[in-house]
Amino acid sequence: MGTVNSDEDIIFELLNYAEIDDKFDESFELDDLSSKRIKKNLKKKLQKRKNKIKYAITACILICLSTAVINNHTLAVNITESLTQSIANIRGDYADYKKYTQHVSLTAYDKNIKFVINEIASDNNKIMISYSIIGDNSLKNTLNVSGSITGMLKINEKEFTFGDSIGGENQIGDKRYDGVMEIDTMKHNFPNTFYLSMNITQIAGLDGNWKFNIKVDNKDIEKETKTYNVNKNINIGNTKYRIKRICITPLSTSIEVDGDISRHSCFLFDDSGNMINSQRGSGNGSYGELYYNALTNRNTKSLTFLPFDYKEDYVPNPRFYNMDKLPLELPQGELGKLIVNKLEWDNDVLKVYYSAEGKIPIEQSGGLLLLDEENNKSIISENRYNTNINPSNQHDFIMYFKGVSKDKKYKIGTSNLEDFYKLYDNSKFTIKLK
Repeated sequence: MGTVNSDEDIIFELLNYAEIDDKFDESFELDDLSSKRIKKNLKKKLQKRKNKIKYAITACILICLSTAVINNHTLAVNITESLTQSIANIRGDYADYKKYTQHVSLTAYDKNIKFVINEIASDNNKIMISYSIIGDNSLKNTLNVSGSITGMLKINEKEFTFGDSIGGENQIGDKRYDGVMEIDTMKHNFPNTFYLSMNITQIAGLDGNWKFNIKVDNKDIEKETKTYNVNKNINIGNTKYRIKRICITPLSTSIEVDGDISRHSCFLFDDSGNMINSQRGSGNGSYGELYYNALTNRNTKSLTFLPFDYKEDYVPNPRFYNMDKLPLELPQGELGKLIVNKLEWDNDVLKVYYSAEGKIPIEQSGGLLLLDEENNKSIISENRYNTNINPSNQHDFIMYFKGVSKDKKYKIGTSNLEDFYKLYDNSKFTIKLK
């Protein structure tokens, strides 16, 4: 999964029952239409993906394949160069995908459905494939949504089955659906150049054959890739793990682990204290990989792991404050606080400029909430997965709330993070990269 935020989706669902504290006064181009449609789709799929707090562990699938779809028409990001780059940026991943992307533009047609592979970005950790599903007729009438893409995948003659969802009805355009598949490849050690064959046999209940044969070249990115054989035994609580290998590329950071990674997760920091966003994890109960964004500083000499777990008995209990006096401090318990510094209106969009202070500032930044006092409902941020004003700044953030009005009253708030996260400070450990 992507960065492990606080359980915001549950918070939003339960906000109607929250008590409001009135005592507080505190070379590949897309046209504009395609750009808006693609952005619209990613946000909804990302929200669905963030709801799955735990890492998805699937023993029967040998390669973990996940999909991101775009749904964010209000962001000021124009998709004019690379679909893969734009999707990564929207979800808070600022690696230079554009530099390492192969423009493929391959099409397979069957059953009145055109499946297009647009781009491929690949390193030693993953393969990202941006694709489009285009129908002669309405996709909502042709496909069973929510559905899945299933078929066979072959890399250098090694076969794998795969399956992945393509989202719900409200995430699919009339005749087009855009997304990105991510295939985790760390443990397979494929060569710099390999051949990928895909035979998609079903798209959301529609049987057919959409076949592709693609040559993938990783020679350029391999020159900038560093692999460290670690073999370090660690204990988190009563659970033992072995960190086998760390692979650092310009696009991602992956950690190979012996042990059940569904038991615990880790926040990751470089040797300057910068937090590295988590992407997801995959495994089979006794072995797995943890995937993070690319390092902010590629010359980092060590990585620090802060283990944590999610509290199963977590019940959202956000507190809200008046917004008329700034700066406004929003306590998040022992883990830190948010400080709202400035509010800026742009028609029906409210921009909230704020800072985060604490142990896990990027995670903390995702916990900012806006409440419509009139109907006691939350306004979901348009960019809650990429709140950084600048990728290198882990202190100052901005959130956009669309569909708001200066004529209405709102309150702003957050939750105590220790009610959701259980940190294992005593199990914190550092691995030197050498």
